[in-house]
Amino acid sequence: FPHKDIRLPKDVVPTKYTLTMHPVLSGKFDFTGKAAIDIKVVKNTKYIVLHSKKLKIKSYRLVNDKKENVKIARMLLNEKLEQLLLEPKQGLVKGQKFTIKLEFSGELSNKMAGFYKSSYKTRNGEVRNLATTQFESTDARAAFPCFDEPEFKAVFVISMIHEKGMRAISNMPQSKRVQMDDGNVLTRFKQSVKMSTYLVAFIVSDFESTEAETPNGTKVRVWAQKEALDSTKLALSVAKNVLSYYEKFFNIPYPLPKIDLVAVPDFAAGAMENWGLMTFREHYLLSNPLSASAADKQDVAIVVSHELAHQWFGNLVTMKWWNDLWLNEGFANYVEYMGTDHFAKDWKVLDQFVSETHQVALQVDSMANTHPISVPVTNPSQITEIFDAISYNKGSSVIRMLRNFLGDKAFQKGLEHYLKKHAYGNAEADDLWQALS
Repeated sequence: FPHKDIRLPKDVVPTKYTLTMHPVLSGKFDFTGKAAIDIKVVKNTKYIVLHSKKLKIKSYRLVNDKKENVKIARMLLNEKLEQLLLEPKQGLVKGQKFTIKLEFSGELSNKMAGFYKSSYKTRNGEVRNLATTQFESTDARAAFPCFDEPEFKAVFVISMIHEKGMRAISNMPQSKRVQMDDGNVLTRFKQSVKMSTYLVAFIVSDFESTEAETPNGTKVRVWAQKEALDSTKLALSVAKNVLSYYEKFFNIPYPLPKIDLVAVPDFAAGAMENWGLMTFREHYLLSNPLSASAADKQDVAIVVSHELAHQWFGNLVTMKWWNDLWLNEGFANYVEYMGTDHFAKDWKVLDQFVSETHQVALQVDSMANTHPISVPVTNPSQITEIFDAISYNKGSSVIRMLRNFLGDKAFQKGLEHYLKKHAYGNAEADDLWQALS
């Protein structure tokens, strides 16, 4: 395998993915997919390297911008590096544009990562299956071949093929739904904004939703199994309220036409901020009006506010590489308190920050094996390890300290400047310090 580095080369960059995914929710629980990835060559190179993990590549083609097939000398897969390499017969020259066309298949995972299968039981004991995704940090590559690093931002046009009785949702609103000859349905979604692969999401389920609209006209929907719809009211009202608050606070409108919040029965993390399609463990999204305790309600508000904060901090502006994960998480971990405080002043959550977050950070940071908030990481297991109390709690404590030191006005202006300067791009810690100073 000619490319030896775990990081992808930067000679070729993707600009657009056109993706069709077809999960099968019975029998073998697998999926097939087609991807057309538009790329441009930014530096002369002999080969194209992208990510692919546990996928069977059924066919591959390279097409130039005149729609002509380009001869490929070889296609190699490296399982250890999770990489796929295409070597055309002729070298690629800076300025050229191509489309990589791939057909592939894979198994729906049962590990709650990548493109995976989840299920739930209805009150009368019937098992219902769904297919959903969790790509952060490095599992978009397990669903479709892609340049799976945060810096390779591109636009996505996604289509899902699914059974007639099911609904498909993704980052963007549906643009059309077509009945196919084989009885399946094809749901196509509008083209996304420029975004990182780890924020792509798609779900096929029989869930239903409750909805509201923000004053700016953004459609907010909360999705759950039909029998749990009564428990979506709190999350819906938090999302509607806090989304508008953040728009005013950052002075930047939420850039998508809609936002969906989905209660996923099997979910590894607390929640995930996929752009326009946030996924949650049921406990953090559903709140039964008859039995939820005050602490349960606060959990929902905090986690919804956290994922909404990421729509700007993380999604609109993304860290260049995972060593600055704390920028994403520390920030959302602080701003979640501001959002929740705006939603329910009488909860006094800003007072709780010290005991819930700051104290934990001091405790963890006093251990011999602590680490700085920004850590060098290269491989997927190191990346997973830094989703810890230092990134979240110490990161957010530093952000809170900055706010108190700079004062609200300078803090707000600095963040607005940072977000506007790097919108739809990537940034590192130094960029934030610069914006705040």
